[in-house]
Amino acid sequence: MNLGTEATIFNLSPANSYAGTNGTGTLNKYYSNNTPGLFNFAIGNNGAANAQVFLANPVFAPDAFLSARTVNAIHPNNGCGTDYLNRYWELRQSGISGFTVWNKFGYQDADVVGNEAVFIGAKYDGFQWTPFNPVNVAGNFFIITPTNSLGDYTAGDPACLGGSNTIANLKVLLQGAYIGCGNMRTSLNGFNLIPLSQPYSMSQYSYNGTESVLSIPAGVVDWVYVELRSTSNGVPVLNGKRAGFLKNDGSIVDLDGTSPLKFTSVAAGNYFVVVGHRNHLPVMSANAETLNGVSVLYDFTTGLNKYFGNDAASLSGLFGMYGGDANTSFIISAADYTVVQNNLLQANYNVADLNLNGTVTTADFGVITPNLTKASQVPNYQ
Repeated sequence: MNLGTEATIFNLSPANSYAGTNGTGTLNKYYSNNTPGLFNFAIGNNGAANAQVFLANPVFAPDAFLSARTVNAIHPNNGCGTDYLNRYWELRQSGISGFTVWNKFGYQDADVVGNEAVFIGAKYDGFQWTPFNPVNVAGNFFIITPTNSLGDYTAGDPACLGGSNTIANLKVLLQGAYIGCGNMRTSLNGFNLIPLSQPYSMSQYSYNGTESVLSIPAGVVDWVYVELRSTSNGVPVLNGKRAGFLKNDGSIVDLDGTSPLKFTSVAAGNYFVVVGHRNHLPVMSANAETLNGVSVLYDFTTGLNKYFGNDAASLSGLFGMYGGDANTSFIISAADYTVVQNNLLQANYNVADLNLNGTVTTADFGVITPNLTKASQVPNYQ
């Protein structure tokens, strides 16, 4: 349903009358420079669930609009098992830039599962939750204070909607990039080849996270993929996938380039930790490790006993991830030679650049040869 730039909604019975978003449809409000900044999306799904949106300082392209829908179900990335809102909202925009936005969401008593008194409102941006204020229990609403983007919104226990800030404090080395003394080359960064967005959506990892930066921090070797598992052979826990940066000393850091990788929507607990890279075999911690807001360092470089399966590349007294998996098949074979052969002399961000020096050369064959038939020891990545 589309509402024009001058359209308003007059609703005599807001508790019972609304535009139902029971399927995949949305209520769309078009904007121009004369459109008031505050608009109440009178939407619902098995009950009214209005979404108020206030835009400040927006810049509108022609045919700019906001779309809103609400779903009467727990958000698929909400890990709350007991205390949660059985409802979420999706707000999207087209052709609107430079804005800050304030939101207010109303829900039904029937949407509450568990102890509403502990609920906070939260926003999901595609790969993690950001927590906001407690809900208003008497009024059945919550407010998201000004942000500069839209996303998905719901409410629930802060332990699973951003309150736990579980840290994965990790250190690992890539055999292909290793230059000795515990350090790796940063040639990809020096040549400005590392992409600004995480590269693991187009690989066997099938990770669709939206991590991106305006610039690559100093000392970064490459992007890495990290996942958390409750059991060694299980799938990743809900919200337990992240992409981060690998620094030249082996530390894995968040997008700021300094702090350990944070899983803001995963409760503290014991987890197996998987680390993956574009052209190295993925590895996993030997055991489930205790992760919380002050997790101790898990250093893969110190011994074979740090690796599930007790196998890793030997790096002159240290240990790291086997290089040579140019086709990301999680096994190093003659097929990887073909990938390198087909990309010789390419000077770009290339999976065949096994030593990560910025150019695919015959030297990359030398990363494969000593590791032929090596396979990842990580269950489900074999």
